[in-house]
Amino acid sequence: MTNQTIRGEFRYKDKNYPFILENRILTLVGAAFCFREDFQEEEYLGTLMGVTDSNQYVFLLDCHILNFAFLTLSGRIQMGLHGYILQDSSDDQFDCVEFYSPALRAFYSPRKAWSPEIDDTDNTIDMKGITLNPYETVIQEIPVTVSGEAFCCELGFARYFNLHPEDRYALSIQTGLILDFQTQKSSDDLGKYYLYVRDFLAFINFKRDIPFDDIVLWRRDAEGKRHKSGKAIIFQVNDIEYQPKADSSITFDDLGKESFAKLFREIAEQRLSGEYNPYFLPRGKSETRTVEKSGWLMAAISFEGEFNKKYGSLKADRDEQFYHAKEKLLLTIDEAVKESGCSINNKKNKYFQRFRHLIDCYDTTIEEKFHFCEEHFQSEIEQLKSKYCRFNQVSVQTDFAVKYAESRNRSAHGVVEAIRPEDVVTFQMLRCFIYLLVMERASVPSEKRKEIIKKLF
Repeated sequence: MTNQTIRGEFRYKDKNYPFILENRILTLVGAAFCFREDFQEEEYLGTLMGVTDSNQYVFLLDCHILNFAFLTLSGRIQMGLHGYILQDSSDDQFDCVEFYSPALRAFYSPRKAWSPEIDDTDNTIDMKGITLNPYETVIQEIPVTVSGEAFCCELGFARYFNLHPEDRYALSIQTGLILDFQTQKSSDDLGKYYLYVRDFLAFINFKRDIPFDDIVLWRRDAEGKRHKSGKAIIFQVNDIEYQPKADSSITFDDLGKESFAKLFREIAEQRLSGEYNPYFLPRGKSETRTVEKSGWLMAAISFEGEFNKKYGSLKADRDEQFYHAKEKLLLTIDEAVKESGCSINNKKNKYFQRFRHLIDCYDTTIEEKFHFCEEHFQSEIEQLKSKYCRFNQVSVQTDFAVKYAESRNRSAHGVVEAIRPEDVVTFQMLRCFIYLLVMERASVPSEKRKEIIKKLF
């Protein structure tokens, strides 16, 4: 998405303020210190509505005062924000939001929008032209429910004929993803749904940052027909390194409708619960193809976090002796706290509180976690494990759970050593385990998981 310079006025507490938005920074236009007293009470201002010098309504998203602590000393007032919406109406509502991204082209190929016309006469095969497939045959409508909110995800295409004589191509096709809501949304909701889509595209592409070309807002009229109502710009990381490749990312054909809906929900709900972790995802090719200690440790921490989301009580569920021993220790601490006459949060019981937390969280060791996943996902990782062992000249019979635990413990205690061949193998297996654990929680079938892991890694 292209950032442009925006000039206009916004309204705040019944007063208009001229501004210029440039390079993602909004600056109030006026004499030095003239607006200083108007913005001393609140650092976060939320979404502000205004009008641009081109007579469009603008919604400035999530505005906050920059250098708020030094506002009384500054001669000008500047704000940071997450983006903006431009539209022809002051009505802050939309029924649908449509996303365009090169990552969507890889996920749902524009090739599905047309069919070739083949002439196979005279024992030759010649393509005479192409036929656009009827839109209703290529659109995918998938009901999705995220934290109790039901909406429809629509995968389809925007198709444009290029009429300029200098254009190289007669037709342009873009893949779009529409989120169609049951109730109207406002500008304050846009960021949430943007993160739903961005997080999903990041996961299926094994990339931390995903570029967007356009975000379009739609409204329905009285007859239920959609009309474009505005365009949104969400500020993104500069210089995102991304090239869409369907053969090395998860596609719609890999998932199907049911698995798409469940995986989309799983990733979106992780964001809502504050448990979404993008840090094991590489930023670009160099991080994808190399292993260094900080990246290895981040993959290890991410793996353990994803494991605990589903198997946090694995040992207690499987080992009756372990369960009873753990319950006995917790009960003993609870009784001691009760005898103290104070709550467990009282300073007098701080050590009881700490030990109770440690015992309550204790279940499988990091070695046991790794070993469980090796066995549990054996069919999915067997070929990949053999491949990476061959690449790094490591025996496939190596006890990688032990090697992982050794490296993990040394790293956690500040012993930074050079990456060993065994570490390269465990690093790739950790990445596979993270994806397999997420997809398993989303009920993606084992055979689909196996094919997806082969494509990604």
